[in-house]
Amino acid sequence: MKLLFVRSIFFLTFFLMSVHLLAVKYGLIVAISHFDPKYGVPSLHSANDVPFVFKALENQGFKRNDVTVLIDSEATKRVVWNAMQDLINKCKPGDIVWLHFSTHGQKLQDFDGYSTDGYAKSLVMYDSPSKPEPGYHSQRHLTDEDIRFFAKKIRSKLGPKGELVVAIDACHSGLLMRGVDNIRGIEELSEPGYNPSSKIKNTATEGFYSSIIENKEQEATMAPYVFYSACRSEEVCKETMEKTTHKSVGPLSLAISKALTNAQPGETFRQLFARILTEMNITVPNQTPVIVGNGVDKVILGGDIKARAFTYSIKSIISSDTIEMAAGSFAGIYPNTEFTFYKIDDLSHRQGYQKGTVISVEPFSAIVTLQKGGNPISKENARILEALISKKSFGDKTVGVAIDTATTDQEKTWLKDVLKKCPYAELKSIKEKPDLFLRIAFEKKVELLYPDGSLFRATEVNPSDEALAILIQKYGRAQAIKSLQMDNPFIVAEINVQAVPVNTISDTLRINYPSTKGGVITIRVGKDLLNLKITNSGSKVFYLNIIDIEPNGETTPFWPTREMDAAAYKVVPGQSFNQSFPVLPPYGMEGLKIILSVDDINLGVIAASHGTRGSVRGGNNPIEMLFRDEYNDVGTRGTNKAYDNLDAASTFDVHFKIER
Repeated sequence: MKLLFVRSIFFLTFFLMSVHLLAVKYGLIVAISHFDPKYGVPSLHSANDVPFVFKALENQGFKRNDVTVLIDSEATKRVVWNAMQDLINKCKPGDIVWLHFSTHGQKLQDFDGYSTDGYAKSLVMYDSPSKPEPGYHSQRHLTDEDIRFFAKKIRSKLGPKGELVVAIDACHSGLLMRGVDNIRGIEELSEPGYNPSSKIKNTATEGFYSSIIENKEQEATMAPYVFYSACRSEEVCKETMEKTTHKSVGPLSLAISKALTNAQPGETFRQLFARILTEMNITVPNQTPVIVGNGVDKVILGGDIKARAFTYSIKSIISSDTIEMAAGSFAGIYPNTEFTFYKIDDLSHRQGYQKGTVISVEPFSAIVTLQKGGNPISKENARILEALISKKSFGDKTVGVAIDTATTDQEKTWLKDVLKKCPYAELKSIKEKPDLFLRIAFEKKVELLYPDGSLFRATEVNPSDEALAILIQKYGRAQAIKSLQMDNPFIVAEINVQAVPVNTISDTLRINYPSTKGGVITIRVGKDLLNLKITNSGSKVFYLNIIDIEPNGETTPFWPTREMDAAAYKVVPGQSFNQSFPVLPPYGMEGLKIILSVDDINLGVIAASHGTRGSVRGGNNPIEMLFRDEYNDVGTRGTNKAYDNLDAASTFDVHFKIER
């Protein structure tokens, strides 16, 4: 299986545009934070997902009146059922339908014998009971059978030129969860003494997205479909935090909103999934999202995509020296980013009209202070101006660290002293929603925990101040490198990734090998190789750097090595870099940050020298300067530092799961 990333703007064919010219985009967003009190279902923060998902859909051409939003008590089983029936009645051939669910998942006793494990899978509605009731057979849950029923009806109505997308931000299949906060799943609902194995059938189906494929004749008349799920069936869906608003949100909802904001014309749903995977690997690294469906390689929304612009527009005038831009953190805009404004008829952008610096951001907007003494920007002339980024900040990379409340006063004093020695760390209270928690464990080991309580790393027994500080720095460095995104429109590359069995002897074996699970490449230690092919599809030479980001936070620039000559990582137009690499533990989700730069840069040299040495050339390249800051042990990496020369590189992300 291949993950294909093409960083270029595609011209849509006349046929594609004509098909979707009159298409209507319909949406249904169901988000339940608070459930009927009489059932005792734990609350979530699902309502926080709505503004992000709604705005991302609106920005991609979904009209407000065509998107139905059901929150909390509005989202009973009957109302949701009627809303989906209404979609079936409204949509016509060629339309696009997006269904988004943010709620708890729950297993139900299988009364019909359709499942593989004896449990039906469901989404918890506002009025769903959490415990068995006499005669209750899932009437007030939205079950996998319900979703399959409506998916088939909608696909039939949309026809082969339409499109159905379903996103479920809940524990996939409603897995059993007990006693954990902010997890989108609750304990299974079944009668006392229920034996799930008695209901399993050989012809059983599994999960929300099974058995949607019909026979070949019927499929020819139905719309393609794509299902996104927040995690695999054996995993849990944990909420995360959106950093600019400091609100708890669903990780898939956040990732989809960012992915849609940055999508480019011509991208497929598989490529959109790659963006989702990148974001979720930052916010919930122990969670593996899933994509399935017969439309994963179809172009997103029929090709009717509003591309993330390289020029930016003014949203509103706040005062004579302050304006609001119509782009924010979801588009990679952070405080200290500098804009230069031009008149829109200045096509070559030779004469700057005004400059401004970002002072604060929201997901879809940014507040900018204008340069003193510059030309005025008013409501009258704002519409004839556009902005380019002249200096880019990659965000505040400070690591917020909280200390576990069970820690003794003496231990707290020691941990606080360590944090004071870390210029890249800041002590936070638990209420401030930190990036890491420190906890003293057995034998005086210090555990570094993600906000969801899962383990990032643990020190050795009785660690030194330096050893603990290094682990905190490694966490911050890994997060910063994961988040790094740069775009040079003139660097055009095609990146193909696949798992290749070590003992492959024919193309047949390679084609038949099941190297993906739910859209994510899986690689078995000692049995598979990671094959990476990077083709220069453009007209400009680029230089290749690959950084390995392990599940434990180790970041290693492994190509090129510091001894390599530039010829080993220089890729000229029409040529390819094609290598296979073995993989080693630790197990889990691993990432590669691929950096294609216009300058000859060797990040291996920078890492080995702890940021004190640069490459032979390229000292003015922001990638080199940023990585020197990241690998400098005494630097002030937490500041919103801004960098020049934005066209210096493009970045790409590859993710794969390392398994035994």
